[in-house]
Amino acid sequence: MNINIKIDAEGLEGAILKLTKALSGGAPLTASEISPAEDGPKEVEPKEDQPKKVDKPKKEGKPTVTLEVVRTKLAELAQAGKQAEVKELITSFEAKKLSDIKVEDYAELLKKAGEI
Repeated sequence: MNINIKIDAEGLEGAILKLTKALSGGAPLTASEISPAEDGPKEVEPKEDQPKKVDKPKKEGKPTVTLEVVRTKLAELAQAGKQAEVKELITSFEAKKLSDIKVEDYAELLKKAGEI
């Protein structure tokens, strides 16, 4: 099997060769052999006419219902003496326990729980 990799990075090849020589137990390198890239690292500043890119959280059309929200609502119902209704609601989603219910079904579950 033949694998070829081409990397266009000025000075990288020389640096890798020097590192290989040093790690293979070759003669110690002198200070003149170990030199930084001629231009050094370049800092890139954004142009003034370009706006800075800021990541904004994505807003979805529907608010996300979490397991904690559903669990809290079902716990309130259970404490109000509606344990049988809560169990029936969970089994209506073909689940034995709350954690078996799909995340996508939480909104519908919460809606049905509000109707109890």
